[in-house]
Amino acid sequence: LREVKLLRYVSTKFLPSLAEIAQESRVLSGEYVCEQGTETSARFIVIAQGCLQLWRLDDDGERKVLRELRAGDSLGNTGLIHDSWW
Repeated sequence: LREVKLLRYVSTKFLPSLAEIAQESRVLSGEYVCEQGTETSARFIVIAQGCLQLWRLDDDGERKVLRELRAGDSLGNTGLIHDSWW
């Protein structure tokens, strides 16, 4: 967890508690983690390895890649604070 950019300044005394509640999930290539236009959940997703693309459909229905997340990046921190929409 120390490698997660958002958590790098969190006191090390809290990391074991975070590790206890963490759940590992594997995502296959091409599988969606979340979808544009759907309500977010209170999940904080950490990329441990590989790459996750964030993209949005433009007005023509074409994919526009907004960002690529890699090991140490995270997603979903806003959803932990309040309900949001993608």
